[in-house]
Order: sequence, then structure tokens, then C-alpha cells
Amino acid sequence: MEIDVDWTMVKTLFGSRPFGKWNVLSFYLERLLDDKRTDWLLPLFASRSLVGELGPATEAAIVASLAAAQASIIVVDSIIDNDDGIHQEVGAGQAANIASYIQASAFRFLSIAGLNTREVVDELAKLMQETAFGQQIVGREFSEENYWELVDAKSVPFYQRAMMLGAEIAGADAGTVLSFGTLGAILGRMVQVRDDLVDIMAVPASADWSQQGNLLLVYANTVDWKGKKKWEGSVTAVLAGKAGALETAQQVLIDIGAVAYALHTLTNLAESGLREIENMGVKNKDLLHWLINEPIQEVESLAA
Repeated sequence: MEIDVDWTMVKTLFGSRPFGKWNVLSFYLERLLDDKRTDWLLPLFASRSLVGELGPATEAAIVASLAAAQASIIVVDSIIDNDDGIHQEVGAGQAANIASYIQASAFRFLSIAGLNTREVVDELAKLMQETAFGQQIVGREFSEENYWELVDAKSVPFYQRAMMLGAEIAGADAGTVLSFGTLGAILGRMVQVRDDLVDIMAVPASADWSQQGNLLLVYANTVDWKGKKKWEGSVTAVLAGKAGALETAQQVLIDIGAVAYALHTLTNLAESGLREIENMGVKNKDLLHWLINEPIQEVESLAA
């Protein structure tokens, strides 16, 4: 049950000056907007479940705001982690300048739609601030406890605050807004576990193999299992691109229960999310059910 939105209207907001006059920025955003990410629709899942549709122009502005917020986060994250990104094309300084501009635009898009109330702006600001704080947490030894602390600091704020933002726009009371925050936090954890599963089982090998912060690698490094002493060599072989190394290492993760553990974690989180929804006074629970079930459906094939 995906949400329909007028993507032409969203792109029109990004096409206004100076976006259309800033060639590098315009090209970057054009590539980004082609993704049409579910993440950008999170406030609409909240608002529509409460009061229904808000109108094409208003919803387009909300989506544009979330797209801009996430785009700025992605640019900064790619600089910090030295991942592929626009900074490789224009340099870290210019990329940071682009991120700053896009971030400011997130607030401006809400203002254009008349959604710049104190409560709404506060949620968007907290989304940015809390994510920025999480981005600076580096250098921790990866245990399961540290894994969840990092997820809650880096990944959860976007989902939590985006859902709360949507509830605020819909005029929800404080208790309902907090309930949407709880649901968003659960969803943020689910998305991270789903991404960890998809990335570690991807072919060719993803960057997760070199970072050790993936939940399945945390599992392999912290539990006791036969052959664990050889695991570090297996990871090294994957990073070196040795023939058959990736397939072998992925099979080990299946055999020692790392994949099953991640799927079990994802299922438990989904059950918590569904319980939270049942306790919420919303008109359209089906929208929220779809949102919670979607990450599981994406990785069902890994359970086979």
C-alpha cells in the first residue's frame, strides 16, 4: 500500500532558483529524486493515517522537505565515511556547501506550504541535530550493545522525527505524536537491520565487509562458533576479492546462524511495531501496517 504523490510537483520545487542555476547541485538532485524513496513519504504515512490526504501541493512540499533533509545527510555522511559521493566530484568543501544549502531548503519547502509552525519546524530541526550528533560517533569497538547505540544515534532519528513531523502537521495531540515517534524508532531499527542483511549478502561484496559495523558481522565476531579463529582470514579474503571467498563467507554467516539471528531480530521489531499501532488511535492502520511489514518482505528470500 504505497502512497501516491505528485512527483512532478516535488521536482518543480527543486527546479526553482537557484537549484536550476547551480549545475552540479541540479544534476545531483536530479539523480537523487529519481529514486523516489519511501523514506521521504514517512510524514505522509503519519498524517494520512490520522486525517487523510492533505492536498497535492502540501504533500509535495512535505516530501521535498524530507528529500532535502536526507540528501544533506547523505552528502555529509559520504564525506565522513569516505564513501562514493558528490564530494569525489567537487571536493569536500564544495560538497559541504551543497549540503548546507540543501538542508536550509528543507525548512524553506515547509515554509512555502505554510507548514512552518513551531512544532513542525522543531521536529525537522531535531531530525537534523540528532542525526549530526550520531554521525560524529566513531571508533567504538563493535559489540551488540554498541551496535544498537550507534543505530539509535545515527539511523533512528530520521525515522522517528519524520513520523513525529507528520503527526504534528496533522494536528495530533502530544501523546499521539510521541506514539508515532516510538513507531518511527522501531522502523528505523528495522530499516538498519534490513540494510545490513541486504548489504552483507550482496554480490559483489559491499563496503560493509570492511567496516565491521554490520549486525551479522557483529554476531560472527561476538558469539562462539566452531571455526571462528579462521573467520578473520575469511573476511580478509573477501576484501582481497579472492575467487569464491564472498560466497564462502556468506555461507558461513548462514551456517552459524547470523542470517537467522538478523531475521529473528527484524521479526521481533515488526511485532513490537504492530503492537504499537494497535494502541494508537488512527483512522487508517493499514498504511502503518504496510510500513512496518515492508522491510521484512524485502528480505523474505534470505529465509529460504
